[in-house]
Amino acid sequence: MIINMNKIIDFSINEEEIDSSRISEIEELCKNNMPISESDVNTLLKNLSYLVRKKIADHENVDMQDYSYSYKCDLAQSMIYYYLNQLNINANPVNTNEVIKDVCGHSIITTKINTTEGEKIYLIDPTYIQFFTKERCDIRKFIIIKEIICETPDPGFFIQINHNEEVIKPLLEDGYIEFSEDVAKAYGDSFFQTKTGVTLKQMQYDVATGSSYIRWFQKFKARLSKTEEELSNMNLLITSDNKKNTKHK
Repeated sequence: MIINMNKIIDFSINEEEIDSSRISEIEELCKNNMPISESDVNTLLKNLSYLVRKKIADHENVDMQDYSYSYKCDLAQSMIYYYLNQLNINANPVNTNEVIKDVCGHSIITTKINTTEGEKIYLIDPTYIQFFTKERCDIRKFIIIKEIICETPDPGFFIQINHNEEVIKPLLEDGYIEFSEDVAKAYGDSFFQTKTGVTLKQMQYDVATGSSYIRWFQKFKARLSKTEEELSNMNLLITSDNKKNTKHK
């Protein structure tokens, strides 16, 4: 577990507190299947990602800014899924290694939200930051035996060498992002290029279009690792009722 995170990209995770009454208003619109503005979507998802990070950090008794959230992605995935489900928002749990074989495994949520500008797809991944430590994004992490790639650096390494830092930075800071084609391309390739069992020459072809990733991530549905009861027992369940009781440290 990395506590003091030494990052390859300079970013600070969002710790903005949002008024609980404002969140309740947006939640009610969602529960009644009403379209919400893009501004409301951003408010809702920014608050959700903050709560996920805050609750996990408090559970681990660590500071949010210095925590990498390693191995917490499946936990975050379950927390996000149940919350969105309560609001009648379509949430699709995805595991990257089920979408693309032999790549770095990671659990995320994609969601379709009915906005006043039409249906939009968002990626919610508050623990993606775990893949941006200097230790794990070192080129020396490549292990190649008889020309076959056996291990690679973390996805953040590929974000950096492909110069996609600015595309992905809002996701690192806020924990969510609209899953546009350029975002999907940068994000998807960062996992595709961790593929093992191929040669270095084949690795250059381990890419896809943004539209392909969007389609693939909608197609697969992963099993959740936690039940609502398990999360509740761990004090990690997020509901519209307990937000007002969540205090900022």
